[in-house]
Amino acid sequence: MKLSTLMSGYKLPILCLVVVCLSLAACVPQRKYDDLFKNYQTALKQNSDCDTRLSSLQMDYDSVQAYVKGMNQTIVELKDDTTEVGKAYRKTRVLYDKINDQYERLLGQAKEQEGNNRLEKQEISAQLQETRRKLEEKEKELKKQEALLLEKEKILANLDVKLKEREKRVGELQMVLTQKDSANNALKTKLSKALFAYKDKGLTIEVRNGRVYVSVEDKLLFQSGKYTLNQDGKDALVKLSGALKDNSDVSITVEGHTDNVPYRGKGDIKDNLDLSVHRATEVTKILTTNGLMPKNVIASGRGETQPIGDNGTESGRAKNRRTEIILTPKLSDLYEILK
Repeated sequence: MKLSTLMSGYKLPILCLVVVCLSLAACVPQRKYDDLFKNYQTALKQNSDCDTRLSSLQMDYDSVQAYVKGMNQTIVELKDDTTEVGKAYRKTRVLYDKINDQYERLLGQAKEQEGNNRLEKQEISAQLQETRRKLEEKEKELKKQEALLLEKEKILANLDVKLKEREKRVGELQMVLTQKDSANNALKTKLSKALFAYKDKGLTIEVRNGRVYVSVEDKLLFQSGKYTLNQDGKDALVKLSGALKDNSDVSITVEGHTDNVPYRGKGDIKDNLDLSVHRATEVTKILTTNGLMPKNVIASGRGETQPIGDNGTESGRAKNRRTEIILTPKLSDLYEILK
């Protein structure tokens, strides 16, 4: 199964679970509501595991680049080794030719001295035998060196093929990552233009970790301790939906965040985590009712667990009370290459 299909499979159950939880919260027993909420938390963890998997794939990409670098070094060493073997081969060939010439000369001398005494014949015969033995040894050595050279050439050719294949895959990976970065920057520019009116009202847009983050301070969206959207917040979210309608290849996660001040309100909100979930859900409803596909949008509450400011100061707590809309390009092409 493709990783992208698996990730999409997680998102639909989470959205369905959120919708069921919200629609049945007021009319089902508390026990059944708690069970549904636990399933919702499990789905959130699965979504987090998908993020971890993406980071692992990036590490695999870095490992492939390191391997290619090592293979390049190995090829350089094999080429150097092949050069030395070739030199040895040529030297052996020259020596072989010299010995062969000597053998021919001795053979001629043996024929000329055929009429000489037996002692001279024996000496010449011994020389011929010794020469023949050396010649046979050199022939064996030459064959070994030829076989070694051929084997190294085969290894080198095989490494060249593998290296080209890996370089092709690395190039494809780099192209996909470059396209993703370009798409993120283009999306940021598009959103910045659409939401320019809210630049000084607590809305920021940035590209981080391969994603586009639209961060909205709570003063633009909600009243303190509430999860009902302000009119300015609704207007901003409607414009955001309009800017994203044509980007069906982008997954959207809406994360609610709070400061660490304990929630003291009444009603169906129990604590900061509960408040962050309700706020993320309200933002998700506005996005999906204004053109975005529900299957592409996930609501998630983080409570006070991921502060970006110092909760010991009022300005730091204001930064922590935020809603982040995280836009992630679908990486099906990248997953296919890694497979």
